[in-house]
Amino acid sequence: MILKKYFSIKCVKPRNRSIETSRYQGKSLGETWLVWEVVPWILFLGIFLVGICLLGGCNSSNDAAKHDCIIQCGTDSCVTLAEFSCEISLKLAAYPYGLEDDPDQYNQMIIDLAATLAEQCQLLCGAREKGIRISSEELEKAEASLLEGYSDQGVEQLMIEKALRYQTWKRKLEQDLLIRRFIQSFLVEQMSITQEEISEFYDLQIKLHHNTEPDWIKNTKVLMERLKTKKAQENYEQWMEQIKVSCPVSINRELLRQFLITLPESKEG
Repeated sequence: MILKKYFSIKCVKPRNRSIETSRYQGKSLGETWLVWEVVPWILFLGIFLVGICLLGGCNSSNDAAKHDCIIQCGTDSCVTLAEFSCEISLKLAAYPYGLEDDPDQYNQMIIDLAATLAEQCQLLCGAREKGIRISSEELEKAEASLLEGYSDQGVEQLMIEKALRYQTWKRKLEQDLLIRRFIQSFLVEQMSITQEEISEFYDLQIKLHHNTEPDWIKNTKVLMERLKTKKAQENYEQWMEQIKVSCPVSINRELLRQFLITLPESKEG
């Protein structure tokens, strides 16, 4: 089960290593968030649990550690050393081979991860600036959907076995819902589409489905929603640049170097 797989990952401590930082080639979060409406809940569960350490996860019990922010955006969004190390553990678990045996790829993974978490902090900041809120009823409904099939005792036992705090889990869920609503309301729904674009999109889908109509394309509302989502994906980077202006983020490079591997002199030259 996806739930058990991700709850079984343990955090690693930073090993105070350093390297020459390679150039950032990180990918944006745009596609991850924009496909929400067509991604099954079970896929979201996997994405959600992979990022569970961010902004208060993975057993960060020492409140003093909150001052060790490796990523900071505004006064509310912070990724601590402990949280970042947990994200690394989850990331490494997803690789089919020992990534640490390849310093170049490992270092790039660390830099890309920092950039991805920084972008997520900015999205949360943007959502808060727009006054987006998730009601307790909405949060409970999302929680029930994610944990469907697990008894109260089963969920509690998982939390105990994996030393995972329930409130941490729930806070992360709320953050994901905030980002979903933010992008849906202030990007996807703001996309304007013309009749010509609708016709072109329709023809393209027919071609992709070997000259047959998929069932969903007969629903005009669904067709328009998917077209808006497509346009939103294409405009995500430009939209995100506006968010970065209003929600600047800082990455503590000295703290980041603690997670990087020193390259042998023969490679550095």
